[in-house]
Amino acid sequence: MTQPNIQNPAGFAEKLGLLMQTTHELIEICREHELAPYSENGCMHYEPGGVKCSFQAAGQFDRPDEFLASLLDMIRVNFEPDPLGTFLLNSMSLCMRLSHRCRSG
Repeated sequence: MTQPNIQNPAGFAEKLGLLMQTTHELIEICREHELAPYSENGCMHYEPGGVKCSFQAAGQFDRPDEFLASLLDMIRVNFEPDPLGTFLLNSMSLCMRLSHRCRSG
């Protein structure tokens, strides 16, 4: 019989939930513009003062696919056991640019 990949399912679920929450908060902090709770025609995107869906939070970037790819690159650089040299340098450059963007508002 095969051993399950996840030895502690409850701990995995807890940590995955924290990862998703923290990623959502990071995206909100680094957003390029804010999604208004209501559209121009009065359609409600989310409750005023409430939490946006993850896809709505990511939609607050002009190029959300590039932001998410950069974020994944930064994660990969930290956890990849055998990173390529140029991969490491490119991702650290992206990390520095995103870090500057988050600090400058």
